[in-house]
Amino acid sequence: MWAHEVERWLPWLTPGDLRVVRSSLDAPEPPPAPPPKLLITSFQMLERLRELDADGPFAWRSVVVDEAHVLGASTARPEVDGGAAARSRKALALVRKATGLALLLSGTPSLGRPLSLFPLLDALACGGDAQRDDLTTWPRWLPERDEKDRRVAFCRAFCGARKARGGRFRGAAVYDGVDFHAELHAVLAGLWMVRRLKKDVLAQLPPLRRVVARLEDLRETKKRRRGGDDGADAGDDDDDDEL
Repeated sequence: MWAHEVERWLPWLTPGDLRVVRSSLDAPEPPPAPPPKLLITSFQMLERLRELDADGPFAWRSVVVDEAHVLGASTARPEVDGGAAARSRKALALVRKATGLALLLSGTPSLGRPLSLFPLLDALACGGDAQRDDLTTWPRWLPERDEKDRRVAFCRAFCGARKARGGRFRGAAVYDGVDFHAELHAVLAGLWMVRRLKKDVLAQLPPLRRVVARLEDLRETKKRRRGGDDGADAGDDDDDDEL
């Protein structure tokens, strides 16, 4: 789908400019071979291929991540770790390294658990020029210089702390709720978020089509197959008797 849309909206690209990575055989060749101008791959292949590491041989000016919500944190205890899988860390490292454009696309809301948004927001806030040590380029995000400290500060501000009642973290702080929802929305809208409702993009969507696919009853299919096999066996037996 992405390749089709690229050909539609970027018609000046040639077939050699676009690389779709479906397996390790499709991995782009490292320099001095010319790199593709645009590369499309999946989270699975991104995790497998070392050529696509953030510190690898390629420097991507722009990075676009579809279904970006899957890169969110999966733990409610930010002081332990970020809860990010290997593919999440790798993808977000590329987002941070992008010097031109970084887009994280998602149609899945995260209103009830903003902690899952932190890795995405921090990658956007601390990427590009903010990677340098010059304090004048440090983003208006969170003042802490360490990612772990920023994560804890974000949770204390927006993620509804409570005490765990059971398990090995019993009595510890757990951040699986939401506080100051309106303030968080204002921060997102003011810094990064571009929200488009369905009514805003309805004219750009393909026409709605309804197709009825009739499926056979699996039990009836098995009965017919058994009947055919029995009939074939019976026919073979009759032939043997005639011989």
